[in-house]
Amino acid sequence: MLAVLVFLGAKDILLGQQDDPSEIFLKAYLSAQQGEKLERENRFKTALAKYRFAGSLIETLRRSHADWQPAIVEYRGRKISEGILRIQERTTRQNALSAGSSRLPEVVPALPESEAWFEPGPEVVAPQLGETVAQTSRDAAIKEATKKLRDKVDQLQTALGKVRSELETARKEKETVDTRLKEANSKLANAENDRKASKASQESTIREQEQLRGEIAHLKDALAATDAARLTAEKQRDETQAKFAEANTQISALERQRDEALAQLKAAKEIEQSVQLLVAEKDDLQQKLANAEEKVRVLSQSDPNKAGKFAEMSQQLTELQQQLAESQKRNDYLAAKAAELDVELDEASTQLQAAMLTGANGEESAKLARENELLRNIVVRERQEEARRDQTRNLVLAELDKLKIRSETLNRQIEFLAQPVTKLSSEELALFRQPVVSVSDQHAGLFKASFVFEKKSAANSMSTANPDANGGSGGGSDARTNRPDQSKTTVPAKIQGLVRAARKNFQQGNFKAAEK
Repeated sequence: MLAVLVFLGAKDILLGQQDDPSEIFLKAYLSAQQGEKLERENRFKTALAKYRFAGSLIETLRRSHADWQPAIVEYRGRKISEGILRIQERTTRQNALSAGSSRLPEVVPALPESEAWFEPGPEVVAPQLGETVAQTSRDAAIKEATKKLRDKVDQLQTALGKVRSELETARKEKETVDTRLKEANSKLANAENDRKASKASQESTIREQEQLRGEIAHLKDALAATDAARLTAEKQRDETQAKFAEANTQISALERQRDEALAQLKAAKEIEQSVQLLVAEKDDLQQKLANAEEKVRVLSQSDPNKAGKFAEMSQQLTELQQQLAESQKRNDYLAAKAAELDVELDEASTQLQAAMLTGANGEESAKLARENELLRNIVVRERQEEARRDQTRNLVLAELDKLKIRSETLNRQIEFLAQPVTKLSSEELALFRQPVVSVSDQHAGLFKASFVFEKKSAANSMSTANPDANGGSGGGSDARTNRPDQSKTTVPAKIQGLVRAARKNFQQGNFKAAEK
């Protein structure tokens, strides 16, 4: 079999020398593929012959066509050399493993002359047996070897036909490859033309890139200047924000001063009302005292016996006049204090308005103030309604008590109706514990003030005072808050009671009671 392969290889080499390089390479490639297939089938000798045949074709291609695809030829030659070395190593290893085993010698005689054999068979030299081997065993071995060789020849003929068909297919594929190669060459020429055109365009692109680099450098300089300006603007912004924060702090301080001034103004207004009331009472009492002195003088002249009593009464009136004089001094002091508080309030209001006008967020502050005022008014109205329901509940309970009506159902309904619609938490109620005074003098000749404070009651309700010179629809609660709280005046309650009693007795002409 080996001799047949060598013969076929030599024949193919002779034919390949007359073919073009692509056909030689194709034969070498197919022979290498067959060698790989035989190697996978563990037919190492045949595979080695195929590899050597492929290697001889590659060497022929290198000698005769050195400029034909040198990289591909070098790669395929290296792969074939690796296959030859790999098979030799495996053959050596297999021979070493089977060296110690005993087996019968293989005698492979030459093919007989009568067979139709057109190629010489391989010569297998077997070691000579000793004269002790029987002739019958030799004949049987020869027949068996002959049979095997015939089978192998049949297989080789079949393989040869298959290889020839594959060679024909490979030739057709080669023609296809040649056609594609021509197309590739045409495309390569077109690509070369395109490359030249692209080279020209690339040169123009390089020039444009140079221009763009110059523009980029200019833009970088502009960007650096912009960054410097941005940093300066950010610094100015930070300084402005710091100034805004300082202005907001000043506004908060001025608002606190305004609230304190409004509270002082409220107290001053109450003191002023008390002073006006006391001045009116003093004038009335002085007039009545003058009338009474005149009447006393007339009565003392008409009735000398009552002179002592009238003298005592005159002494009491003198003491009362002294007390009134002291009260007048106190009222003068309070009036001066109220005027001073008015001046401080005007100054605080002026400073607050100036700060709000100079502040950058004055509009936002005004908006927040309006929203806070609206929300506060909503809560105040709810608390007023709660106080009204509580007052109505007390009146209804008092009326039921007068009528001596005892009904748990009515009491539960009354308590349910008197409950607040929205219960505020302690934190929310704490916002209304400080009195809030709102003063409005938008209209000439009209002074309007509202005073909101926490009512000290079990329900912790709120009441408001909103005196209005044009309207009397404020309700009983507003009417009570419009009147000055006489318990807050600086005149002692005992003296006030004595003054009122004396005035009433003088009006009724009861002079004896006035003496007491």
